Amino acid sequence: MRISIAMMGLALAVIPAAAQPAPTATEIFELRTKCQAMAEKLLTERKAELYGLRGLYIEVKSNLNLTEVRCYAKLEVSYNHKFTDNTISETDSRKDKFVYLYDMNTRELLAGTTEIEYKHGYIFDDYFKEKSSMLFKPQSENYETTTNLINKIMDAKREY
Repeated sequence: MRISIAMMGLALAVIPAAAQPAPTATEIFELRTKCQAMAEKLLTERKAELYGLRGLYIEVKSNLNLTEVRCYAKLEVSYNHKFTDNTISETDSRKDKFVYLYDMNTRELLAGTTEIEYKHGYIFDDYFKEKSSMLFKPQSENYETTTNLINKIMDAKREY
């Protein structure tokens, strides 16, 4: 009797669990809508923090990765020095650019790039750091590696 119960338990352990059914089109639409709303909220918060800077441009994009069930947001901030101090300078054509990648499920900053005189890339999340094998590379490679990582996450398939 004990052997038959043990065999039944083993058989149940070996049988794979039923796969989760694919989400419906309505569920996917709702998840994408919520993801975009979270990204828009981030955009609104950042605009409030930087209120009053002339020559400032901020844009946000969201991507729902259905495989990971994660919502990502890419926030791009650029600042044109031509418009500083409420005057227009024809001689200063510098533009600073910042790109940030957020995990909107946790509101965690995962990675970012800056273009202020020099290009820099930073990956803050250990999982992505390891995945991109970025440790101990020169800064220019960090920028390229980080940019590629951000683009890969934001361009991930939108299909289930």
